[in-house]
Amino acid sequence: FAPRGSETAFSDGFPLLLASEPSLADVNERLGGRLKPPVPMNRFRPNVVVGGADVAAWAEDAWSAVAVCGEGSSAPVVFGVVKPCARCKMPTID
Repeated sequence: FAPRGSETAFSDGFPLLLASEPSLADVNERLGGRLKPPVPMNRFRPNVVVGGADVAAWAEDAWSAVAVCGEGSSAPVVFGVVKPCARCKMPTID
């Protein structure tokens, strides 16, 4: 699943799941067009959620890395974005 040289402590997946608020907003807009109720972010079980005016919906699909810097920290931690995640069907069931 991962490019050669990638490492993970999980045998079948990756330790972080990235999602964005604009992508969730797009999903909920599409659901509204089908007269379905919106879904919350926790339905997709992400570990890292990004947002902001400069983040477009689905932009995270093309990112190769994400830098996270805590408040007061001078050096960011960079995480590689390896591949899209095909989660189980559970988030689609109420």
